[in-house]
Amino acid sequence: MRRLTTRQQFALTFSLYVFLLLAILYSLFFLILTFMFNDQLIRDLTGDMKEIINNHLLIEKNTIIFRKDETGASLKEFLTNENISAMIFDSKKAVIRSYGLFAFTDKQSPPRLTDIISTVYTSQTAKQIQAKWNNQDLKIIIVPLRSNRAMVGSLMIGKSISDLIGLRQTMIVVFLVLGLLGLGGSFIIGYGLAQKTLNPLIGLAHLVENIDLDKLDKNLSVDGHPQDELALLTTRFNEMMKRLQDMTLRQKQFIANASHELKTPLTRAITSLEILEVTPNLKPEINLIKDDLFHINTLLDKLLFLTKIKKDDQFFNKSHSVFLNFIFAKLRKQFQKQAEEKQIALEMSYPEIIITKLPDEYLEIILSNLISNAIKYSRSATPITIKVSKSTSNTVVTIQNQGIGMTPEEIKHIFERFYRGKAAGHKQEGYGIGLSIVKQICDLYDLKVTVDSQVGKETTIKLVL
Repeated sequence: MRRLTTRQQFALTFSLYVFLLLAILYSLFFLILTFMFNDQLIRDLTGDMKEIINNHLLIEKNTIIFRKDETGASLKEFLTNENISAMIFDSKKAVIRSYGLFAFTDKQSPPRLTDIISTVYTSQTAKQIQAKWNNQDLKIIIVPLRSNRAMVGSLMIGKSISDLIGLRQTMIVVFLVLGLLGLGGSFIIGYGLAQKTLNPLIGLAHLVENIDLDKLDKNLSVDGHPQDELALLTTRFNEMMKRLQDMTLRQKQFIANASHELKTPLTRAITSLEILEVTPNLKPEINLIKDDLFHINTLLDKLLFLTKIKKDDQFFNKSHSVFLNFIFAKLRKQFQKQAEEKQIALEMSYPEIIITKLPDEYLEIILSNLISNAIKYSRSATPITIKVSKSTSNTVVTIQNQGIGMTPEEIKHIFERFYRGKAAGHKQEGYGIGLSIVKQICDLYDLKVTVDSQVGKETTIKLVL
């Protein structure tokens, strides 16, 4: 059961319960039908027994005499009309006459029946039994025949119950066939009911899977009775998402406010250092302070940008053309100095125009961060290949560099904020925010970005637009 899905377990359990219910109902029906059939058969045999004793048998002087009834029908004719077999014994248990199935005397009566006949003679009370005679299943009644309390013989009549046994076998076959059909049908119905019942949970699972700090405004629809367990769960989940959204909004507001408030004194400090006249021996220290302040200012800009990233519905709902010549010319100029310092060649190959839902500004930010990282972690005098290829369904941007590479464990965390791989350490400048910005934009616009890297060899990043 552990390997089955919840829907399959629900459907299987439902079908088994339905099958069990059908089996119970069938068993009750079978028992009631059998009881009614047996009861009616005993009633019929008892009535026939009285009819034979009252109208066809006469006991005189301890002798059994056979006679016709008021209509002139003999015992044989009566038994034939009623489809009954009969056998009459004298006081010494010898057969006087036999009719129907009992008329075939080539086969001895079953031992059990012989014992019952002896019991009837001993106890002088009627007995009934179910026995097999000449390959026929019979319901048999044996009654003593008395005259003045003296035992003069016995009467045994029987009626075939082969039809009942055949009906039982047919019902068993029918039940097995219908049971299997019911089991399969109930499994299908149960699977459908499980699907319908678990739809809110499936939606919840998809929503949880796609949870992102910038996608907390999505809620599940609450269907059904307000006090229903699934409705309550959905309501509580929506309330939790609302609280998380409020907390995230306050966090972004705090970062935005803090960044804004810190940028003013930082700008003032940088400006003051630029116009400050110092002695030559202090100038390196002042420049170092200026560089640190510039780094802090850059970090604040990136943190501030993270709080402002949002989906532009105008672009998201409608594709537009992007002219890559302008963007890549701007990026080449932006990273020219950084690439030349490490003797890195930027090998760019791209079509003139692509179609995408991503705003030009965000596309430029993504490419800028990816190229910056590629240059930062490439070995000197190695090329960086930037290729944009189009297909009928999408556009793929591939950026490949020759550098220190990453381990699989580092790849898992590469898009986390402030994360920096162990191989990078503190040898390269950076804050671990650039790729976090890339991932946040990609998640916002449902884009796919993948990383493939080998330690000490190459790293390839693919962006599917």
